Amino acid sequence: EELWLECQTCKQRFFGDVKLQLAHARWERARNRAEGDDERLEAANVLAHALHSNGGREAAVPLYEEVLRAVRRKSGGDNNEDAFSLMMSLAITHREMDNPQKALPLVEEALRGRRTLLGDGEDTMAALDLLGSVHYDMEEYGAALPLAQEALDVRRRLHGHVHQSTLQSINLLSLIHSAMGNTAAA
Repeated sequence: EELWLECQTCKQRFFGDVKLQLAHARWERARNRAEGDDERLEAANVLAHALHSNGGREAAVPLYEEVLRAVRRKSGGDNNEDAFSLMMSLAITHREMDNPQKALPLVEEALRGRRTLLGDGEDTMAALDLLGSVHYDMEEYGAALPLAQEALDVRRRLHGHVHQSTLQSINLLSLIHSAMGNTAAA
């Protein structure tokens, strides 16, 4: 598996076109395996991520959806961090394709699941920030504001005031206040 992800000599992770070409090659080797086969699912997930990061978001969506369906079947439901991570990836992809309506139910479900499974840790705050961002994209600032504020408060407790995640939450909160006309708060 690592052969597909990093150089075996220097251990650097592949990126860009090399990552994408290797992901395509891996997918070609695995695509005819049975649905639910672990190698097929891993190859589909790796290709979806590579496509997403290289501008192929539309092509990534069906791959993410296939892997999510399989993970749900295998786990007997959604109470599984792998499912929540896939929901987040799919939601981010839909958001970046200017389709927040498709992102919204995915990130809401991922947030509920992460809260139940993980509590208020960083992965849950990432889902909370994403949900706030989706509401922001939909110009639902009243819904976005408390989500962004909560994420900022928790991240300050977890990481302090100058951590990258905290700054990300500050930025989102500022954008929401600005869009609401709260210039002083922004």
